[in-house]
Amino acid sequence: MMKYLPALSRAVLVGCLCMASAIARAAQPVDCEIHARAAEQAHGIPPGLIIAIARTESGRTQRGKTFAAWPWTLNVQGKGHYFKSRAATLAHLTETLNSGVRSVDIGCMQINYRWHSQEFPNVEAMLDPVTNTDYAARYLKSLYDRTGSWETATAHYHSRDPDRGAAYQSRVAGHHKKLDDLPKATVAVNLSAPAGPLSVPARIPAPRMVPADSRFQSRPALVGLPEQPQILSNLNLPQGQRPKSLSEVRSAMN
Repeated sequence: MMKYLPALSRAVLVGCLCMASAIARAAQPVDCEIHARAAEQAHGIPPGLIIAIARTESGRTQRGKTFAAWPWTLNVQGKGHYFKSRAATLAHLTETLNSGVRSVDIGCMQINYRWHSQEFPNVEAMLDPVTNTDYAARYLKSLYDRTGSWETATAHYHSRDPDRGAAYQSRVAGHHKKLDDLPKATVAVNLSAPAGPLSVPARIPAPRMVPADSRFQSRPALVGLPEQPQILSNLNLPQGQRPKSLSEVRSAMN
């Protein structure tokens, strides 16, 4: 039908459609915790757990509001940054990545660029509250499937180092107990209980098992790859040098 419209009319129509799409995106809520709740329900996560992790990762006391997760958050090499807008966050993120820095935690759930960026089409998707929280929920679920424990999965979300992981899990549990916007029966949820069924398909491919943020790595971390599982004995290898294979590491240990 569009081919019968005059060229000017087609241009106006296309412009209107693009504007409508932009308005729809702008109207989408940017509240981390709204999308965290949706991700929990979609992927069978215990109620409130993703919200508690989000508050641990990017929580701040917002003007006129209570303490809550903030979407426009970056952590660059251990230093946290809060921004007022998506545009300001992207500008700083782009500048940081262009400088060669890769140890950057992004968005609501502080997804690490070095270890997880390959799971997203671009940094805009990593920062987007919907894809950011959805990926975090699926990654946490993959950790639960691997460990059989929500407590351990929560600890590993931050670090596989036992001490750092336990301290992190304790902070998350503290935020979880303070959630007053959930029914009381769910605040005290048993995190060791099995996950519920998935209710909607994942938005982007399921995450691979990757090492936690290198800032918290104090010993070799197992990495599950699709075809050739390996153990990284040194996460800071020189460019071009491959990590030791699992058989090589085992031989060295014997």
